[in-house]
Order: sequence, then structure tokens, then C-alpha cells
Amino acid sequence: MDRTVVTQELIRVARLLSGMDFPNEQALKKYLKDHPDANKSKHRVVKPKSQSTKKKAPSLSGMTKGLAKQFHMKVTSGRGSGEKVLESPKMPEAAADKKEHDLRAALKKTGFKDAGHGMMETADGKYMANFERDGDASSGIRLTVNITKW
Repeated sequence: MDRTVVTQELIRVARLLSGMDFPNEQALKKYLKDHPDANKSKHRVVKPKSQSTKKKAPSLSGMTKGLAKQFHMKVTSGRGSGEKVLESPKMPEAAADKKEHDLRAALKKTGFKDAGHGMMETADGKYMANFERDGDASSGIRLTVNITKW
């Protein structure tokens, strides 16, 4: 038997056994019409990756957990259910400056922008971040970030 014929037959059998993905319902229907012996349950319609839905914005809890892990901070609940507090251990002032700078850069990557007076907010106004410092140079600075859902 010709090698090309064998290859084509193997491809046909593999498609029947494993199933195929189609870009739309019409293509699937046409394939099933042209291949009446095909098992319908092994074939499906899938959206191309370029048409996938937009990435959902992270929740307040998800956002703060990710930042806390990245920057080695503790997360606690704030005064209300819509508030999370990130708290660093005490550190030298230079380290606190760097951590605040890096935190602000990370928040900008998640959609925050400077809002003045040391605060940041998302473009849609849904979240607000307020940076605070506690302590002094001799005992160390504790950096606290309050992220509130409005």
C-alpha cells in the first residue's frame, strides 16, 4: 500500500478517535454531515484565543493576597468588609522607602494611578489605596497600605 494512503488513513482514524475542535457551529455541522460515522460527542466548537473574554479584574481579597505574598507583608481585614490592610514588619527607613516605591509600581500595573496626597485609586474609582508610616528611624518604620473598595 502507498505510504501516502496509509498516512491519510491513520489521520482519518485519529480524528475519529480523538475528536476535533471547530471555530464555529457551521464548520462542525458540515464536518458531521461529510462524516456520518463520526462520534458527535468527540467534536466541539471552541473560540480562538484572540476572541476570549477580557481578563477579569482581581477581587480585593485576591489583589491584597498577591501583593502581600510578593512584598512579604501581612494582610488583615480593615474596619469594614470592603477594606484590606497590608502591613510590613518594622524596617529601616531606606527599606520602607524602597518597599513603598515598589508597591506603588505594582499597584500601577493592576490599574491604580496616583490620586494626590500620597493616595492611589483605580481609573473606575472602585478601589482606593492609602499609604501610612508608623515608627521612627531608631525603632524602625512600619509601612501600612489600606486598600478600600468604594
